[in-house]
Amino acid sequence: MLFALPGFGYRFAMATKDQLSFDVAVIGAGSGGEMAATLLAKGSPARPPMSVVVFEPNLVGGECPFVACIPSKVLLALAQAPNPDWAAAIARRDKVTHGRDDASHAKELQDSGATLVRAQATITGPHQVSAHGVDYQVEHIIVATGSAPKHLRDIEFPDGLWTSSDAMSTTELPHSLVIVGGGPIGCELSEVYTRFGTTVTIVEMDDILLKDVEPEISRAMEVHLEGLGVTVLLSAELAAISGSDEGYIVEVVGREPIACARVLVAIGKTPRLGGIGLEALGLDPKEVKVDDAGRLGGIDRLWAVGDVTSLAPYTHGANSQALVVVDNIAGGKRSIHAAVMPRCVYTHPPVAAVGPTLMAANTSALAVVRVSYGDIARPTTDDLGDGLLTVFADRETGAVVGASGIGRSMDEIISQITFAIETKWP
Repeated sequence: MLFALPGFGYRFAMATKDQLSFDVAVIGAGSGGEMAATLLAKGSPARPPMSVVVFEPNLVGGECPFVACIPSKVLLALAQAPNPDWAAAIARRDKVTHGRDDASHAKELQDSGATLVRAQATITGPHQVSAHGVDYQVEHIIVATGSAPKHLRDIEFPDGLWTSSDAMSTTELPHSLVIVGGGPIGCELSEVYTRFGTTVTIVEMDDILLKDVEPEISRAMEVHLEGLGVTVLLSAELAAISGSDEGYIVEVVGREPIACARVLVAIGKTPRLGGIGLEALGLDPKEVKVDDAGRLGGIDRLWAVGDVTSLAPYTHGANSQALVVVDNIAGGKRSIHAAVMPRCVYTHPPVAAVGPTLMAANTSALAVVRVSYGDIARPTTDDLGDGLLTVFADRETGAVVGASGIGRSMDEIISQITFAIETKWP
């Protein structure tokens, strides 16, 4: 018989009562969940296909293709034009993101052999999840519910503040914008909006931007943004945000109030673990950790991939974790910490880094080299402009440990350094 159960994106045959038994349930279809489900459903020469059910109430594919990585790169690229056109950029963004229509992602997932349920699932036992009143018996559960924007605490603030998703989905070009947070999102979007004519102020409570790069690289980013016209306030303690007739008033301790049309809060993200039933397994959503194999809370056959792990919060990080968990479900012994994860802020010029910072590493055992683009022939011949790269290596073995830099083509250079770290080249 054919049934159309509530919440299903597609009908499927259900001949017996145990038709709702699956090998794997994937809760969340962002980049990591989508990849894990596809690989498991397709199988490989070394791994037979498994029956997979995927639960996703929102966009299949997650934030990256629709409200994060892809739209930000489109806007950053088009902002480089001599007279950037906001309306044309928005039209291009919406075309590239398919108007935030995930139909192609959903079809690819179904074509792999996975069953898609358009609903939020709740874990109700070690081998059971529930959605829309239907129970699913499963052998493995993969939690891939992603992360949610952190909210401001301990200060007053009105409704209507933007998240990064709002800032990359809107058609509005505000005349002024305050960005709370000087991380990758704050830096990228400050460049986007400034280049399109918005007056932008960054309010960052720390004394530097981009905390996971070397201080000289962070300072170079600050100089770059200020050169574009961005006002950068560091060591800034936010006191309050209130509404006004023309938008908002942002109050920073010891400084004049800032009037603006919009406020974007970009202070980081937090794992989305609440409300999925972890308590049924004896886990506290606020305390649960992921072990080296990718098991959530160390529970056998309960796995996690993507931002929900709080490790390598990038699309390529989620995909790498999906590969590890898929192999481990099949009996592998891989580690989710083993891969070397480069990271990049796609401003113009980009900032890129890989490995720990010097502050996080044992500096006494490291040799450090700092090179400017002016010291190298290729940036001079190709007129790449200013650039700075810091690389450090183990003194005893000569193996590269980490690096960070800023400059045109730095996103490509960091790939070569990542390869050196992976292969332990001296």
